[in-house]
Amino acid sequence: MAKGIKQYVLLGAGLDTFAQRNTEISSQVDIYEIDQPDTLTWKEEKLIENGYKIPGNLHFVPVDFEISSWWDELLNKGFDINKKAVVSCTGVTLYLTKEAITDTLKKMTLLASGSTIAIAFYLPLEQLDEEDKPMQEIAMKGAAASGTPFVSFFSAEEIIKLAEKAGLKEIQTISTKEMTERYFKKRTDNLLPASGEVFLVAKT
Repeated sequence: MAKGIKQYVLLGAGLDTFAQRNTEISSQVDIYEIDQPDTLTWKEEKLIENGYKIPGNLHFVPVDFEISSWWDELLNKGFDINKKAVVSCTGVTLYLTKEAITDTLKKMTLLASGSTIAIAFYLPLEQLDEEDKPMQEIAMKGAAASGTPFVSFFSAEEIIKLAEKAGLKEIQTISTKEMTERYFKKRTDNLLPASGEVFLVAKT
């Protein structure tokens, strides 16, 4: 924001509460929350029920990633392709096919030059530390049982190749251990990032 960015896109927004947590900051940007239609409808209802107003700069963008174009729907909601943006995507790639992920990365290259993207990917089970494997196995079984199985895992090298092929720039990956060291080191509540999570951070 200090560099003039006024658009923030959340791909797979879920229950993200950036727009509600700090209105002094969030009111200064246009926020585009992209997710499944049913999820966004339910979220909007719950926000209103709990006394939260839906500000004019918060735009809900309903889309099925495997069927519809999130990019087209984003533009339909007034997103300005000529202005730089930050795009965040967490907890999503697990559920998408490689084809859908590849298409998403390619779409991001259409953002104004200098835009930043941060996307969470997840390592294959065999690349996790032994102490982290049991929890991942439980999560995989739970996801499958609920009808939303995990379908995509990538090594850090594969993530970089996907980003390069899509045409992104200044590509870097940030591991769980790096995130822990950078953001969680001095916490006193034992909160830690998900094991096996790798963030792709890149520019357009």
